[in-house]
Amino acid sequence: MRPLPVLVPSLLALSLPVVSLNAAESPIVVTGTKTERTITDVPIRTEIIDRESMINKGAINVYEALDGTPGIRVEQQCSACNFSQVRMQGLDASHVQVLVDGQPTYSGLAAVYGLQQIAAEQLERIEVVKGAGSAMCSSSAIAGSINLISREPSDEPELRVSMVGGSHNTNSFSMSASLKDNKDDRWDAVIDATKNTGDLIDENGDGISDRVWSDDMSVGARVHVHDALGGDLALTFRHTQEARKGGELATYENPFAAGAEHIDTLRSEYGIGYRTEMETGGSLAVKLNYADHERIATNDTFLGDYETEFGALPTADLMAPYVAAEETVVLNIDYVHPLNDAHTLLIGASLSYDELDETGRYVDAAGTDGGSDGKAYTSLADKEAQDYGLYVQDEWVVSEELEAVLGLRFDSHRSEETFGEQGGTDEISTDFSESKVNPRVALKWNVSDELVVRSAVGTGFRAPYGFSEDLHLCSGSPRVFKGGDLQAESSVGFNVGADYRAETFVVSANVFYTEVSDKIDFADASAAAAARGYDYEWVNAGDAITQGIEVSADVEVHDDLELVWDATWTKAEYDGGEDIRRVPTWTSGLDLTWTPSQATVALGIDVTGDMLIDNENTGETVETDAFAVVNLRVAWAFEDAQSSVFVGAKNLFDEVQEDRDTEDPAFIYGPLFGRIVYAGVSKTF
Repeated sequence: MRPLPVLVPSLLALSLPVVSLNAAESPIVVTGTKTERTITDVPIRTEIIDRESMINKGAINVYEALDGTPGIRVEQQCSACNFSQVRMQGLDASHVQVLVDGQPTYSGLAAVYGLQQIAAEQLERIEVVKGAGSAMCSSSAIAGSINLISREPSDEPELRVSMVGGSHNTNSFSMSASLKDNKDDRWDAVIDATKNTGDLIDENGDGISDRVWSDDMSVGARVHVHDALGGDLALTFRHTQEARKGGELATYENPFAAGAEHIDTLRSEYGIGYRTEMETGGSLAVKLNYADHERIATNDTFLGDYETEFGALPTADLMAPYVAAEETVVLNIDYVHPLNDAHTLLIGASLSYDELDETGRYVDAAGTDGGSDGKAYTSLADKEAQDYGLYVQDEWVVSEELEAVLGLRFDSHRSEETFGEQGGTDEISTDFSESKVNPRVALKWNVSDELVVRSAVGTGFRAPYGFSEDLHLCSGSPRVFKGGDLQAESSVGFNVGADYRAETFVVSANVFYTEVSDKIDFADASAAAAARGYDYEWVNAGDAITQGIEVSADVEVHDDLELVWDATWTKAEYDGGEDIRRVPTWTSGLDLTWTPSQATVALGIDVTGDMLIDNENTGETVETDAFAVVNLRVAWAFEDAQSSVFVGAKNLFDEVQEDRDTEDPAFIYGPLFGRIVYAGVSKTF
């Protein structure tokens, strides 16, 4: 079962946390309060995409697992590289904090393609907290947070193998093993490996990729040691390696050819966690994570600019690719102490350090930057940021009917960036330093046994650092300019939601509002920035407001038939009335799950309403038409419950965006390619 909202195009919209119709089966969540609470009991509105939901929709990565979730939109923004991002409640990915087991390690380089590089097979569930309720996770989680929870070991040792083959070489292979010391319960472990592949697809026959060729492999391990050093010790490791190729079909295999784009990613993550119960009655948890992320990319930008400027192709020694390396360290310390029956106190501290170095090859027209003199040159971008956070939270049981969560977080951000031409005289350095206190107040009111009302209000801020669009364009400079006068964003938001639970159905509604001051946006370069050789720049575009309603219904129609209906209405605009682009006015979804005997039939229908999108090539703003994507999966589990076979189709009815513009590969709002048919088998030993 997935999180949901309810409705039809002409109405408002619908969304609710995914909760089991059987209260005894209510899962444990950790994102909203940073303490373990059941989904039905947690005071912060939390939605779950559980493992069953990911399996039923045939999701092979986080991108597909999030697709169709109420209030969330995942989208492609480049047909040559399939750059993807997630939007939440009308705000883009830079306002959404992605966490891995509670740690904000997926940022910077990982934020650009990371949604497609994290395999769904690695996850137990995904927890979603929207709006002001996510303030304890990070000050920059203005729109909300998405917490990816890794697989836990099973009670008994097991080996699970799954193989999926699909059209256009859309294949997935996965293996996971769960081990446990059942005799003394001293340790347990999970290891996994996945490999996903896909061929290039040119849906409309224009000779340019709509889906890029990709080959993604990931291996990981988690080991828990109990009663170690007086507590529980956890060690984690994951390594991801991905290659993708896109662009013009005639030349895309050649990494330096005009019209081709190649991107290679290497990422390694290491983590250590420790948790112990204190003699004072409280518990102490420490988590330390380190990530090393590298990207090598080539595209035709340098080649084309060089040929335009000099009337000839560059020599091989000049065709150095774009290279980026990022290192991230994140430390979290939490102490939870129950003061009495009414109050549970959380005190925490966080520290993160990020260093990102980039080089690339570029050409300026003669004399435009005062130093290149029309020659090919190497650009440099060195970026470094430190973030410190202190937070305190009280979970206060006011009465049997009323609970409050009072939180306060202090954040201090410092960053420095140097970028410009290697050996040139036009080097630019900027630095930013700001501290901010962000409060949060959340209330949960049990109106009756069936009806629960939750609300939250809080503030946040986003520092001007680590923009994903820079990294998507593979150019720390000179294509994107960021001046030293760029201001941080600040926000205030609230949401109010209600869930009504009966024996055979759950209905929910949620109203949200977020106001962002000094919103940072991507824009064409000003005359001053263009004179330096830049194509784009970051600007404070003004204040913005996003607001809307989510509604949903989860109905047990019969013992073996479940129906979930959702819809969301969103209004996102700048102060002055101009609509924020790429935000659908409404979305709606319908999920049917039928489980007769040993079969499971899962049908999903996701409808996206009209939105505004700019065509950078023509200069026009287009209002899109609504479209629907239908997914179907049929599975059969054998009587031993250890084996299953399945077939399915994604985008069953071949819904494809027909109005394309080869001169603007980012003019994307709907599916770029049609139906993918697949079949597979899974076996547990």
